[in-house]
Amino acid sequence: MIDQSLLDDAVNYFTEIANRIQKYSGKNIHEINIEFTYEEVRKHIDKDLISSKIKEEIHKYLENKIKDGSEDRSIRNISSNYNDLEVIYVISTDSIYKRYLHKIYLEAKESRNGFVYSGCNEKNMNNSYTSSSTQSKTALYVGKIDKNIVTRLVQQLYQGHPRTSSLHMATWPWDSQLAADIDKGKIYVELDFFSGKPDREPVDFITGKLWAKKKPMFGLKAK
Repeated sequence: MIDQSLLDDAVNYFTEIANRIQKYSGKNIHEINIEFTYEEVRKHIDKDLISSKIKEEIHKYLENKIKDGSEDRSIRNISSNYNDLEVIYVISTDSIYKRYLHKIYLEAKESRNGFVYSGCNEKNMNNSYTSSSTQSKTALYVGKIDKNIVTRLVQQLYQGHPRTSSLHMATWPWDSQLAADIDKGKIYVELDFFSGKPDREPVDFITGKLWAKKKPMFGLKAK
């Protein structure tokens, strides 16, 4: 049934994919970082706000690439087509807020308010990593999406359709007495855009490895 020719075909298939991955090494992957305050999360994060933040950071990214002479067509492509590109994204916050977020997430999930919430990874509650600014951060969610990252971030950081599994953070029972303190905090979103059409297997693999490295509090491990 499985003969050497089939095995050779498999080797050739994955070798070709491996060769194509090299082309994405720093050239066709573009990282954009945006931030939101908890006040924005609690009150309203809409598509316009997310789009404006992404566009602003893409503009800065493009300017930097022009200055250092590394601008190319793939960078220009994300400027106008970012919402049609495949994206791996990480949502994080300062680690000091993770216990509070865990508490109100569980309250929201147990309230039976009609929303479908992403799962909670209890074993990842002690996760943290040090960012480039030396702040201790906790990953909340690691995911990928083929297109329409703006809508997905609305679902995560504000709320989407009740039956769409996501964080729906605006529906969490935020304590108004703590608002003055929590609003000083931030939620960080790292976006890695793939220019062109990357192969599904390596993107899935990279997302899974990133999930294992970041150990997010919420969401299933990417497959």
